[in-house]
Amino acid sequence: MKKLLLIISIGLLSGCSTGIVSMDKGTYMVASVSNWPHLTIFRTGSGQKAEVYEDANRFCNSANRDVETLDIKLRDGITFIKPASAELDFRCVDRSAAK
Repeated sequence: MKKLLLIISIGLLSGCSTGIVSMDKGTYMVASVSNWPHLTIFRTGSGQKAEVYEDANRFCNSANRDVETLDIKLRDGITFIKPASAELDFRCVDRSAAK
């Protein structure tokens, strides 16, 4: 029972990602918004930042490439008003070019 409660709690505090969206000329965007605006005391723009970078790294690593950040926007949530969010614009670059 305790394990089930822990799993449900983690699910409630996690965010929702758009997935990778292709923009133009080899650039991509991914955004993440916390699921529960009334629980934003637990979520910040920095917390959402980790989620978008995880998605971007997973995407680029699948092509044996690295993430190059073009722009990132972080917004902290306001309890009961708006959720925390992050938006990352990036491209995938050859591993040798990223170093």
